[in-house]
Amino acid sequence: MKKASRQTAAAIDVGTNFVSMMIAEITPEGMVSPLEDVWKPTQIGRDTFSTGKIELSSTQELSKTLKSFVRLMKDYRVKHYQAVATTGIREAQNREYVLDQISLRTGLKVEVINNLQERFYEFKSMRDSISDLHTMSEDGLLVVSLGMGGTEIFAFNAGSLQYTEYVKMGSLRLRELLADL
Repeated sequence: MKKASRQTAAAIDVGTNFVSMMIAEITPEGMVSPLEDVWKPTQIGRDTFSTGKIELSSTQELSKTLKSFVRLMKDYRVKHYQAVATTGIREAQNREYVLDQISLRTGLKVEVINNLQERFYEFKSMRDSISDLHTMSEDGLLVVSLGMGGTEIFAFNAGSLQYTEYVKMGSLRLRELLADL
């Protein structure tokens, strides 16, 4: 019988204010060892929150960045990847055009995740990175996560998640709203 081997995978986040990618090696037991972690600022959120559409120049720059990510994935012989987009693309009026351009220019399939999926990934990341989260949440814990497009509030009690709320008021969105002042 053939023994299971390590896999190299990539995760790409096309976020509101930056695009990032982590390439990692994953053991058969599910242990993750990061190999590469890269990111670059983007204008997506600024475009979406100020005009409702992502500008052509921002789409071209994003595609150029993602193309460099694809080259890096080839260097590491990545066979599996997941690319997701959040608020900046999700709320853009021309999101289908932007996604088509990304696919044509880079070969990447980017999935626009909804707000609930985004919150799930955020909570999972928090759970995986804070080793004593369960202990901290026994007596009650409030976590406020301020993002570019919105703010998420997590309330824990008795060791479990009791409440979560998302408010469409993040730092970049607020900046765009108050720009004229």
